This record gives sequence, C-alpha cells and structure tokens, in this order.
Amino acid sequence: MDIVVLVYLYVEQNRRSGRSDFDPELWTYQSLADALLLPKSSLFRSIQNAEAGRLLNNKRLNEARFIHFLMYGVPVIFPVTTGSMDVGTPTSMTANLFGSEYQLVSTTPHIWPNPNGQIKGIAVEPLHASAVGLAERDSDAHRLLAAVDGLRLGGARETEMALSFLAALESI
Repeated sequence: MDIVVLVYLYVEQNRRSGRSDFDPELWTYQSLADALLLPKSSLFRSIQNAEAGRLLNNKRLNEARFIHFLMYGVPVIFPVTTGSMDVGTPTSMTANLFGSEYQLVSTTPHIWPNPNGQIKGIAVEPLHASAVGLAERDSDAHRLLAAVDGLRLGGARETEMALSFLAALESI
C-alpha cells in the first residue's frame, strides 16, 4: 500500500506543481484517505514509512529518490505473482498506455484481475488492492503503476522499456 500512496502523491505533486494549486502542506490524512479509498490508520503508517525511508519530508515527496526506489527497490521487495488467464485492467508494458516509444507487443497482455476489466490476459497480483481502483480513476497513476509492474515481471524487453520510461520521469 505504501507504494500506491507514494504514486498518488507523485502524480498529484507533478500534475499541479507550478501549474496549479498544489501545495503539499494542504493535504491531510483525511483528504488522502478519501482520494485513495483507504483507512486513515493504514495511510498514517504508509506516510510514517515514507518519512523513515526519506522518501517524504514535510509532506513533499523526494521525487528523485522515489523514482530510483521504483526502479531498483520495488522489483526486489515486491516480486510479482502471476496467475492464470483472467479478465481485468491492463498492466505492465503491454498496457498500451505509454505511446509507441514504449509499446511492447505481446500476444497475451498482463492484467490486474478486475471484474470490471475489458481485457483478457495473464493475471498479475497488484502491489496493493487499492492500485486497481487508483489506476481506473487516474491514467497518470495507471501508467506509473504499470511501468513498475514491467520491472516486477522482469522480462528483458519489459524491464528495459520500464526503466527507460521511469528514467525519463526522473530527468524532468
């Protein structure tokens, strides 16, 4: 769940930073819990973990450290579990969310199991159950979570494309 919370903060911080009204001092545990559909107590623990890992300081995400953690820490700490064929929400580099530069053509896409999904593919356990709902509500978060799954799956082409996508975010 910690990663999903940080993905949301990253997306919001980048979506609004310098372009709108985003002020990290204005978010509250309640506003994050409402946006992520998570209990406040769980969210509080996630924020504490992020602060302990120096990913979050004074409610502002250390973006470079976060992207580096996504690229090199998450695949090791959160290995992927795949299942059988199912219907769901597309993930990984087969999600068709990245544009032609990062397009991986696969005969069988990877999906997060989701009864509302429209694609049949190989089931991949999401980082947290809330990741699927966040991805459905926010295409930027969906791209970031899908890229992380590309790393978690560990195929050579998926890993190369996911690293390239995340490195481009890091250089912004």
